[in-house]
Amino acid sequence: YLKEVYIFDHNNINDNPELELSFCTNFLVLQNNKIVPYKDRSTDLFYIGDIGGKEDYQRRDLLINKLLENIEGNFDVRIYKNKSIISKDFMLIDEIKFSYTSEYLSLLDSIERTRQSKVVLDICKGHHIGLSFRFFECLASETKIITNNKDIVNYDFYSADNVFVFRS
Repeated sequence: YLKEVYIFDHNNINDNPELELSFCTNFLVLQNNKIVPYKDRSTDLFYIGDIGGKEDYQRRDLLINKLLENIEGNFDVRIYKNKSIISKDFMLIDEIKFSYTSEYLSLLDSIERTRQSKVVLDICKGHHIGLSFRFFECLASETKIITNNKDIVNYDFYSADNVFVFRS
């Protein structure tokens, strides 16, 4: 029996009032919170995530390719090829500044890559507005973040110096 059910997305609360959901952000507890000085970070931009969906408007690879078109730097950007989405007729992008992968990245590896990066990219699915764990990993490691999640401006830790919100 649960007395309360918490969720990180305000839309779910608003769309389902009968469920009496309570809001709570994600959170992160790190064993080692070593901060890498910004000047010593080896990666300019880090992202790991799945392809998003079959339709063009769902595909993160298309969005990331467009974002990186006119940017140079040392990128560590990996798009997971979900076997349930990718089929024979699914066209992957040829000339890219990121890599497709079918291997998972562990949470510890992801956190270490965040620590070694100057900026982390966060792409919010259209139907979510809650914050991903990336925000909290970036807060803990003092890493800047680029996101399409407009809801970030409603949080007390939001700073335009550390978070850039783009329209997707």
